[in-house]
Amino acid sequence: MRFAHNKLSYEFIVSEFNKRNCELLETEYISNKHEMRYRCIAHRENIGTVTYDVLRRERFIPCHICKSLKRYNEKFNKFKQFFHTKDYKLLYDDSIDFKLTVDSKLFFICAKHNDIGIQETTFELLKYSNSGCKKCSNERRANAKRRSFSIIATEFEKKNYQLVETQYKNDKTPMAYICNTHPKLIQYVTMDCLTYNNHNCTFCHSESMSGENNPFWKGTTSEDNRFRKSIEYKLWRKSVFERDNYSCQACCSYGGSLHAHHIENYSSNPEKRTMLENGITLCEDCHDVTKLGSFHNTYGTYNNTREQLEQFIKIKQNNNTRTLQCAPRN
Repeated sequence: MRFAHNKLSYEFIVSEFNKRNCELLETEYISNKHEMRYRCIAHRENIGTVTYDVLRRERFIPCHICKSLKRYNEKFNKFKQFFHTKDYKLLYDDSIDFKLTVDSKLFFICAKHNDIGIQETTFELLKYSNSGCKKCSNERRANAKRRSFSIIATEFEKKNYQLVETQYKNDKTPMAYICNTHPKLIQYVTMDCLTYNNHNCTFCHSESMSGENNPFWKGTTSEDNRFRKSIEYKLWRKSVFERDNYSCQACCSYGGSLHAHHIENYSSNPEKRTMLENGITLCEDCHDVTKLGSFHNTYGTYNNTREQLEQFIKIKQNNNTRTLQCAPRN
């Protein structure tokens, strides 16, 4: 047995369409299953058909443009709230056909850096990579490395420096300081150099690399270098060569690269450095410390004695297979 239903009036159907911002184009109502033509009031070019059974559904939106716009606005408001937490003003854009996704380009203005103007990003980049305003990103990276002024001052104190600056900007900015060992001059250094490059005061560095601390140290001092460049030393050297007829007194070779060797140790006998009888001519192979079997290669460069020299000459001449006679001294 079928139950009889009261038929809905045409006026009621018209009011249902009006509630949904639509205009009914039909002149009569037949039944709930009968499709009826309608037109969206906001988008009059959009004409569609629908039955009343579908129309009365609570979530149904007759106009597909209104439906897309509603979804766009809901998602846009969600994005807008998230942008607001970053202090960005999201700009409304309806030029993307209401297709808004997490990968869609979004345009915004940073409240802190509005001088840049309109910038762009995506919701996904902003949420997961924090990629938004360029200036804000640069500041975050700078602040990540930035340290408190008290820590910076402690780092300078560890180096025995007195920091002159009253504020710290970043690791790339030179800061004035005074070395407590050399307080007469104000110097500058960045935190990068101070921390990672083992920076030293210019004067402290020079002192640490002079003399025996220098990797190229050869056992001489600046005073020795000045003496060896003096006219007195050059005349003494020439006199030794002339006396020995420019011949090595160990291997009896003539000419070539000759060295004037001090018989009594050079550093221990400064008063004998220019005495002719304290000198003897040796060739490079018999004198240079880098030559295997030479005098200084055998006995070293410190505290050499006359006995060592006599022993070296005797061994050198005995090991020579040829009978050599050195030119007599003048």
